[in-house]
Amino acid sequence: MAQTSINIRMDEELKKQAEYLFSEFGMNMTTAFTIFAKAVVREREEYLLRFRRTQMISITNTTKTALKRLWLILKQVKELLTS
Repeated sequence: MAQTSINIRMDEELKKQAEYLFSEFGMNMTTAFTIFAKAVVREREEYLLRFRRTQMISITNTTKTALKRLWLILKQVKELLTS
């Protein structure tokens, strides 16, 4: 498999902490990010499903809130028209 290089910008202190932590696990930054990338690619369907589910819940809650507000406005309009 062909190898490629990437550059990552991050806070210097975060980099030091990450390198220390990864070394505790016996790996370097390259190995740690490779493991992360492989896990994301392998689990992408699960991540996408979870993301879509979260979006749908958010849309549903927003719609419910909007409908409740609309209902209150319509009640107020009705009261104004009947008084």
